[in-house]
Amino acid sequence: MSEELAVITVHADRGDPIRRFISPTAPLRTIWRHHELLRQLARREIVGRYRGSYLGILWALLTPLMTLAVFTLVFGAMGRHAWAGSSLEGKLIRPALEYPMNLFMGIIMYSVFSEVVGRASTMITTNPNFVKKAVFPLELLGVSAVIASLVHAAMTLVIQMLVIYLAVGYIPWTILLLPLMFVPAALVTLGVSWALAAMGVFFRDLGQAVGPVVQLLFFLTPIVYPMARFAEFPLVSRTLTLLNPFVTIVENARLVAIEGQMPHWASLGWVTLASGGIAMAGYILFMKVRRYFADAM
Repeated sequence: MSEELAVITVHADRGDPIRRFISPTAPLRTIWRHHELLRQLARREIVGRYRGSYLGILWALLTPLMTLAVFTLVFGAMGRHAWAGSSLEGKLIRPALEYPMNLFMGIIMYSVFSEVVGRASTMITTNPNFVKKAVFPLELLGVSAVIASLVHAAMTLVIQMLVIYLAVGYIPWTILLLPLMFVPAALVTLGVSWALAAMGVFFRDLGQAVGPVVQLLFFLTPIVYPMARFAEFPLVSRTLTLLNPFVTIVENARLVAIEGQMPHWASLGWVTLASGGIAMAGYILFMKVRRYFADAM
């Protein structure tokens, strides 16, 4: 931890009642008050991941590209058939790119969630110095991890725009609306990561279960296949739409970034509200139990 980071500390409100954290502005006030600390944590999160490797931050581009190549190789033939009859049929300059283009959009959106949540349960236990030696807002660890994942997603979007241009011949202006899809993605990721980070201090086996669940959720999101495939089973489709916010997020991301259409405003609004509720629930849980972190470590 740098000297600058070491001196930017704040006394934790260990005895605060839960009503102090119920206000939706509470996390925003913390972020604003300690924005310089957050900037340093996010920078450490981004740079530290690739420090010492030969290719450095280029791995942020290469990793999703390798994932795309593997899934295209394994599911390519079935995937192309699954996307037959889409709104882009007959408009594509390179039809072979339709499946990788749709697949990559789903991977980018879901990576915001999977990168952070996959290691959220150890977020506190791997930073014991922050708990025992430096008294500062631990909740910012989750925020910095989400910011880092958003930066990586933004970098891979450059490649996605190139693929869209090669496949369609232009980049639709509606792609400017894509940040609206990242809002609920970031909120639900933040809420789940706060909850897992808090529980991971007391249940050290939690991390072993999170990985398979994140992988299962990947296949229960319309990433490898379009939502139309899930719609063949109405009960499954309705259940996924209600319980998995990334169904709406990924579908709307494809609409604005690939198909050049406006998002489904109603569904996007509801999923954003629900994601905000998840973020607040995770924040309240984290803030309520953080006073016990030092004793449990």
